[in-house]
Amino acid sequence: MKKLALIVLVISACNASPLTYSNSGVFASAVSLVDAHFAVTGAAESIPDGWYLSLYNVPQYAFYRTATFTSDRAISAWGGFFDNAPLDPGTGIAVYADGVLIDSFGRGYDFTGFWGFQQETPFTTIIIGTGVRGSNLWQEHLTLTGIVAGSARPPIIQPPPMIHTDDIPQTSSVPEPGTLDLMGLALLGIGLGRPKS
Repeated sequence: MKKLALIVLVISACNASPLTYSNSGVFASAVSLVDAHFAVTGAAESIPDGWYLSLYNVPQYAFYRTATFTSDRAISAWGGFFDNAPLDPGTGIAVYADGVLIDSFGRGYDFTGFWGFQQETPFTTIIIGTGVRGSNLWQEHLTLTGIVAGSARPPIIQPPPMIHTDDIPQTSSVPEPGTLDLMGLALLGIGLGRPKS
């Protein structure tokens, strides 16, 4: 009896959407943390253990205040502890990696906690700006502490268990009764159709 096995491999699609995290422990277990250093420019003031960001966006005057964090190495995961409660909640926080919007959160409510993301494509620049557009003046004030960076771990691809056909009953090919009847009639017709000598 032959044993057949079916193996299915699931491979993730290239350039999948970034994964976002709101738990620092889950983030740390999902990525390989690296010791990256960031040059910070724009609307960021140094505070103990982090940064105070005062972000504005006034589109009618083409005035934008963002904070840019540039890593000294290519990374594919980044996060930190955000707190937009120093002043009243504003229009939210938008995070970009190398100019591509990753997520926008915290519009109109106090957001205090960890937020991070990972993606397959490495990047070196994080830009933090105002979030969802609400009016002619978009603003957000927040602190950002405990910044962490990492590289995304490759997905672990495990094949499903092998499926054996041992449990499937084996059958042998036996002619159908109708086939035997037709064969018998054909032989009878040949026998009767022969000329008599």
